[in-house]
Amino acid sequence: MQPKVIIVWFKRDLRVFDHAPLANAVHDADFVLPLFVVEPDYWRLPTSSRRHWCFVNDCLHELDASLAALGQRLILRIGEMNDVLDELSRHVQIQAVYAHEETGDAWTYARDRKMHAYCQRTKIPFLESPANGVVRRLKNRNDWAAMRHQRMQASRIPRPASLPALPLLQSEAIPQKDDPLFGAALDQLPTSGKTAIQPHVQSGGRKAAIASAYLISARPKSILYQESCLAITRAGYVDAVIAASGMGNDVIA
Repeated sequence: MQPKVIIVWFKRDLRVFDHAPLANAVHDADFVLPLFVVEPDYWRLPTSSRRHWCFVNDCLHELDASLAALGQRLILRIGEMNDVLDELSRHVQIQAVYAHEETGDAWTYARDRKMHAYCQRTKIPFLESPANGVVRRLKNRNDWAAMRHQRMQASRIPRPASLPALPLLQSEAIPQKDDPLFGAALDQLPTSGKTAIQPHVQSGGRKAAIASAYLISARPKSILYQESCLAITRAGYVDAVIAASGMGNDVIA
C-alpha cells in the first residue's frame, strides 16, 4: 500500500528551523515528504545565474543533512513541478502540498498559478503559509502595517523532533555547482562597467549565515560602509544588494 504523505515544497526557505509548512505537515500527517525541485526553465531566465546556484547548492546540502538527522532526507527532482507531482503520485498518496508563499517574479507567479490549477484539477489541497511582510489579496493598505507587525512579532517555530522515513523513495542527486544547466561558468560571467565580476560567491546555508552575522556585528559601521562600496564596485549592483540585504535563503523565505 502506498504511504499517505504531505509534501513540503521547499523553494526559497531552505531550512528546518522556523518553518511553518514543515511544522504543520509534521502535525497533520504520518509521513512528510520534503521536496525541492530544480526547475530548468527558471535557471534559464536572464535573472538567474550560476552565482545563485552555487549559493542554493550550499543550502541544499545543509538542508539535506538537517533533514537526514530528523529521519527523512530531502527528495530532489529536476523538471516541472506538475510533472514531478505526477511522478511522485505513482509511489505515494499525496494528501496535500504545503509551502511558503513565494515573493518572486513574473515567472514564479505564473508557475504558482499553474500549481494551483493542477491541485484543483487533481483535488490535492495546496496550503501556503506567509513567508514575510507581503500580505496577499488586500483590498487596500489600511491594515497592512498592523498585519506585518503581527507577523514580525510572531515567535519562531522550533524544528520538528523527527520525521518518519520513506525508505522506498529515492532522491536524485543534487546537481554539482559546475553543472551546465546553470549557465556560464563564474569566470565567464559578464563584466560590470569596467570591472570584471569576481568568481567569489556568497556561501549558502544557516551555519554560514550565522557566521557572517557574527562577523558583521563585530565590525565598526565605517568599515562595513567601505566594504559595501567595494562589493558594489567588484560584484555589480545586483549581487551587492543580495549580499548586503541578507536575502540568503529568502532569495531562493
